Amino acid sequence: SSSSSSSSSSSSSSSRTTTDEKNEKSPMAEEVVTGTTKDGVYVTWHWQLSSLPEDAPMLIVANEFFDSIPVHQFQHSERGWCEVMVDVDYSHENQDHLRFVLAPSPGPSSLAYLGVDAAERKNLIDRIPKSHRGDWESMGDSTSSPDNDNSPKSIPELPRSPGPIILDTKPDKAKSGGGSGGGLRLDPDPGVPLNQRIEVAPLRNVLMEQLANRLNKQGGAALIIDYGENHPQENTLQAMADQKLARVLERPGEVDITSHVDFSSLRDVTKAVSEKLQVFPVIPQGLFLINMNLEARMHSLLKGADEKEQEAIQRQAMHLVGEDKMGLLFKVMAVTQEGIGAPAGWPEDAVPE
Repeated sequence: SSSSSSSSSSSSSSSRTTTDEKNEKSPMAEEVVTGTTKDGVYVTWHWQLSSLPEDAPMLIVANEFFDSIPVHQFQHSERGWCEVMVDVDYSHENQDHLRFVLAPSPGPSSLAYLGVDAAERKNLIDRIPKSHRGDWESMGDSTSSPDNDNSPKSIPELPRSPGPIILDTKPDKAKSGGGSGGGLRLDPDPGVPLNQRIEVAPLRNVLMEQLANRLNKQGGAALIIDYGENHPQENTLQAMADQKLARVLERPGEVDITSHVDFSSLRDVTKAVSEKLQVFPVIPQGLFLINMNLEARMHSLLKGADEKEQEAIQRQAMHLVGEDKMGLLFKVMAVTQEGIGAPAGWPEDAVPE
């Protein structure tokens, strides 16, 4: 009787799901969705790169796309490179009830994303300009949460989280005798300060590799516009809500969590796909827009505008190109098929890297 009831309940649930799917089917349930904009333009939306046509050159514009891809953060400690993780915080002082913690030990992700060679990891750190590095050595064992400060240069070491010890890379001879299995450990890297942070985004590289493979096979070009730098990053994770900085762990699912893009990593991935693909130097957005005749466009808009509208147009233009606004913060990178000259926005004598 109990078994029959359970089966009936399962069937009923399945029937309801089918009805709901028919009535309220999500667009993402379809691989390709077509439609027409209010201006009558026919548009096709693809939820996966794999569904895009393969019979023509591609023109790709990735504007503030890569910054939204998840990142992994690691911190150098006396136990090696440990991943920064999110944990439940039961304290009454924390209204979000979430906190950042440091993994109890280096885990598989440390090895997969940072490598097993200390020299390679040191080279990754050395590629970060000194002007972009935090004073990690002076931070000691502070337990303040990074949520209290969104600055990428001033986040202290995080509280330890209890949890299972994950095996590392080097056998511990003192424990491995007698066939008991023992522990493995990963020592700190020489020459790297304790508390040093590094940020990696493997999924960005996967997506860039897919785009590069398409360009290599089909031809075309990609324009990538995002905020970031042409080198690895330490700790740029931040959140935005209502056009203002917010706490990263505040209101999960409701704030926009982003991080700065490492354009050098995208370049390396592209060149690994094919040396024939051309990667043009990363330039600031301000220079790109000025080279694209932003000034002429602005003057064209000013002609038919009243005084209030003119002020708004000029203010918006300066926001895009100003060195203290988006002009330097945002960068632009171009990838093209072989044989194409410098793209619009770059100096005519620009050469691929």
